[in-house]
Amino acid sequence: LVQIGIRPSPICPARQDNIPPLVSTGVYSQMAAREVAKAQCRKENQPLAPPMDASGRGEETRNIQSVLHSATAADIPTGDRAPIVISDDQPLVDALKFIADAWVRACPVRDTSTNTIIGTLDLRDIGQFMVQMHRSGASELEKGTGSRADTSSDRNVLMEFIASKNVPLEQLARKRPFTIVKPTTTLLELARTMSSGSHIVGISSEGRGDMPGGIGKVITQGMLFKYLVPHLQNLSVPVHDVMKAPIITVKCSSNALKCFEIMINKKISGLGVVDEDGLLIHNTSTSDIKMLITAPDLEDLSLNQSIEDFLVQLRSLQASHKTRVPVSSCNEDDEMKSAVAKLAKTGYHRVWVTNANKEPVGVMSLSDLFRNLVSERPFAKSHMSDAPFCHVTCSLM
Repeated sequence: LVQIGIRPSPICPARQDNIPPLVSTGVYSQMAAREVAKAQCRKENQPLAPPMDASGRGEETRNIQSVLHSATAADIPTGDRAPIVISDDQPLVDALKFIADAWVRACPVRDTSTNTIIGTLDLRDIGQFMVQMHRSGASELEKGTGSRADTSSDRNVLMEFIASKNVPLEQLARKRPFTIVKPTTTLLELARTMSSGSHIVGISSEGRGDMPGGIGKVITQGMLFKYLVPHLQNLSVPVHDVMKAPIITVKCSSNALKCFEIMINKKISGLGVVDEDGLLIHNTSTSDIKMLITAPDLEDLSLNQSIEDFLVQLRSLQASHKTRVPVSSCNEDDEMKSAVAKLAKTGYHRVWVTNANKEPVGVMSLSDLFRNLVSERPFAKSHMSDAPFCHVTCSLM
């Protein structure tokens, strides 16, 4: 089932060079002045001030831009806990269980022979093994020789399956490069790094040889966002101008494991789950894979059941964690300060965006937020918003 809608969009100011000169002379003058300012700033090695538009967003974002250019990685509090670093000589299964028990999504991996960081181990990597195991066992289930195993068995079988593949931790870690920056690195550069796939960044220990891999601390997307929240609480720009679209959602009756297959194949970290009327009711992500490993009692929880039953039962076993709230959403016409408040309150990395009918039309993640902050025109209408509105709902049995 595919649902597609078209939403006409106004001409983006940045693209008005397609308009005949007699119509857009004023725009051309503004663009020319902007280019002169950019050249002067590059010459003087100074940051370019955010542009002022008719809505006053330039003034509104000036404070956050000032913080991004002046504050550094050393200013981000990380607590007293030492950075979690895994040695490459550990078995992959042990390493995966370790970061799941530590309730972290990813951590750097250290080469024990050189004491250097070689990459990142991410819980998202478990998903590919789940898909492989599912495919390898499908023939037995079709023949009737397999049984509907509860997830307690699935979890143990999954770990055994990963162990049987004999994949070195080093091989997996090198697929996800780990970035290490100096303590003097500006938050602008940190946000730029974290806007393109890297959810954690290492801060160098500045010559301290006793630190594993030369890392003094690790900064996550959540830590950077928490630091910036006080400077984002007054943004009146509508969420629609920042959200990402199109999005992929799945029906609540869809098979749980196949939903994770979509996440792996599409290289996305989360899916919206809708009811039979297309209304958003749940959200699934790699955090659910983490809980699959750490939940104390997984009896009667099957990966072959519907995604809704899977999420409800799994999260009921983890009531002490943030999973008690099934999904966080806001309206596309809400102001950004509302979305920021929800992200700060829930600790989630994304908020789903719905229309007036409560149907999901977009999503805004911390990566999307950082990508917007480091752009030339922060919080101007995004290129995604200029595209035709579209969302696809998949029904997987």
